[in-house]
Amino acid sequence: MLAGTECIIEVSPKYIYYGDSPQDITVSWRYYSEITSQSINGILLDVNTRTYTFKNVSEPLSISIQYEIGGKSYVQRTSIEIKFPIYYGVDNLAMSKTGETKFSVTAGED
Repeated sequence: MLAGTECIIEVSPKYIYYGDSPQDITVSWRYYSEITSQSINGILLDVNTRTYTFKNVSEPLSISIQYEIGGKSYVQRTSIEIKFPIYYGVDNLAMSKTGETKFSVTAGED
């Protein structure tokens, strides 16, 4: 069960790959109680804001959302990792890429 002071954070993409161009990282979140103030990584935001985009990210990124409910301060944290990509496929020209350590590959017949 979610506590009334909990903040749920979602990040897209969840990670970036070594060697990729810098990417925009969008963070979205929701609360289960009314807040009176909030900030993300020290940047003060309007209390109705629920998304923020970090531009041109190319390094690991720690994300902290600080918020206040009923006169008490809370913080929720997450991070963006940089992963070494894992390539898979049957053809060098059509390789797929993942950062997951567990994945399945389906083989077909010609």
